[in-house]
Amino acid sequence: MELNGKDAGQFLHNQVSADVMGLGADEATFACLCNPSGRVIGLMAVRVQEKSILALCATVLAPDIVTWLSRFILRDDVQIAMRQDLTVTGLFAEEENCEYLAELPLPGGLGYGIVKKQAADEGVVDEEEQAWKSNELANGTAWLDSHSSGKFLPQMLGFESIGALSFSKGCYPGQEVIARTRYLGRLKQHPLLVHSADMLEPGPMESVTLLSGQHEVEAVVVDSVAVPASGTQLLLVVRMPGEFLPDRLKREGTNFAIDARIPSLPAHACATT
Repeated sequence: MELNGKDAGQFLHNQVSADVMGLGADEATFACLCNPSGRVIGLMAVRVQEKSILALCATVLAPDIVTWLSRFILRDDVQIAMRQDLTVTGLFAEEENCEYLAELPLPGGLGYGIVKKQAADEGVVDEEEQAWKSNELANGTAWLDSHSSGKFLPQMLGFESIGALSFSKGCYPGQEVIARTRYLGRLKQHPLLVHSADMLEPGPMESVTLLSGQHEVEAVVVDSVAVPASGTQLLLVVRMPGEFLPDRLKREGTNFAIDARIPSLPAHACATT
């Protein structure tokens, strides 16, 4: 979507968790749009342009995000438009001849390119896109959908590690809950990235059990991707006792071997949807 009007920057800055007003022209950042309870409605990638602001989000959540933001415009000079003529692709350094209408180069090695939508591309998911999503999850980026929207604090998803949270920018919806969680150390659920050589197809918000020796903990699937010849990568939210690192995942009564790690994320990371 695109925000226009002289108040667009300040308006979005007041609604999301990142420091939008601190961005220079053509700079980008991740940001969370949260409800008053501090739960993430949707993740955005925000880019400041010369005369407007582009805000990328999951396609399935875009109408609800536009409706949510529109409620708070009041007297602000802001217009929010869905750019259904555009789509998002992975931004790769080697694609120097690709004509992007806009680029969102986010620190961490990944980024986004905005291009004109081609009707033939809609609904197509190929191996390259699956590999790209795998990289996204490895960098701690999950776009959420209608099932997972409004369910997690940003810290439960590790979004502070991708530069989506500013603790010095001032107020926004949910800011008090998010800040209290940080400064009082009350966060009990954390992100965990796991990989299985098996081709699993869990849905968002599906409950699974993680096992390590005789120990078990419950977890919920935030997002996942199955990559042919590689297996399945899953981003989970888990109530972990200490540095619990499981070696098996139980789903629907069946155990699957996994490699697991607490995401050791860069200061910023990036993704695509």
